Amino acid sequence: MAGKKGTAKGARGKGSKLPVGWILVGIAVLAGVFFLALRGGQQGGTPEEGAIAMRAGNFFFSPKTLTVNVGEEVVLDIRSTGTHTFTIDELGVNVRFGTGKATVRFTPDRPGQFEYYCAIPGHRERGMIGTLTVEEGEGEEG
Repeated sequence: MAGKKGTAKGARGKGSKLPVGWILVGIAVLAGVFFLALRGGQQGGTPEEGAIAMRAGNFFFSPKTLTVNVGEEVVLDIRSTGTHTFTIDELGVNVRFGTGKATVRFTPDRPGQFEYYCAIPGHRERGMIGTLTVEEGEGEEG
């Protein structure tokens, strides 16, 4: 029986090396896919035509200023690292999203300048804000 215990232990020792190697390869592949999805923009899918590309990361939005027209749907194609929100209190916009790609849609109903920010505690205070300017569009009826 002592021989069998030694054989079983030896087999387990050899077998554990192979799965660890495959696990590391799997992690590397998943990490590569993850970073390509974040950096690749259009590689992971085609953004909607007319969408505004935006990045959300550790305490920033990029771009920090947006200009749109009253009554026209705004579509933001956001690439995010971490959990954030895109919030505009005056326009009733508050969308929460996590790491990866998110789409935010809203239609501003009045002209003006509005602050957008991340409502996750501490993010706004650390600079995760921007300015949305809503202008009267051409051909708008008053």
